[in-house]
Amino acid sequence: MKIKAIIFDIDGTLIHTRPEYLEQLIKRCCIETGIEPTKENIERIWYGPIDEKIELMKSMNVDPIEFWKKIVDYDTIEDRAKNIVPYDDVWVLKELVEKGIKLGIVTNAIFHMAEHEVNVLREHGIQFDAIITAFDKDLSIRIKPKPNPEGILECLEMLGVKKNEVIFVGDGPDDAEAAKAAGVLYVKIDREEHLIPIEATIEIKSLEEILRLVE
Repeated sequence: MKIKAIIFDIDGTLIHTRPEYLEQLIKRCCIETGIEPTKENIERIWYGPIDEKIELMKSMNVDPIEFWKKIVDYDTIEDRAKNIVPYDDVWVLKELVEKGIKLGIVTNAIFHMAEHEVNVLREHGIQFDAIITAFDKDLSIRIKPKPNPEGILECLEMLGVKKNEVIFVGDGPDDAEAAKAAGVLYVKIDREEHLIPIEATIEIKSLEEILRLVE
């Protein structure tokens, strides 16, 4: 298989967010909406599959849209900027470009936050050929979020590659399901930042390992 493009998730894959910041943010929203702010609930809300997040909130009579509106209100660009940093291995993406490989992003992040994170990566000399975000700031849907494969399929079209010419790299269960549904090879990167179990044909610890996959 000749790899012509690689599509990435962004949060937890290319961009690291301080766990203390995320925990405080989600805990605040849990308390205000009546969700018990246990470590398990916080983990499920941020890292878990989207259907499990919705099920958890509805089981506690919480409107998922109202919950995420609070996240949008409190998770400002200014605060997030103080608490994010690209992973040390994102330099690999520049080497991939030098090898002629196209780069894409498919994320469930809200547009303005994803745009900020992409700009942070651009400051490190990393450019992308296609960027797909699921939500606008008002939480209206731009494209169906993962685990729906629509974003990956749209990204394939933008990149001009076939399913067997691309790999999708992510860290969450929705990434794995979306890749499977889209019919593309999924590569799980384990940053050891959460305990949600994820099945993957290929698992890596660092983006450096991708260089071997494309040789």
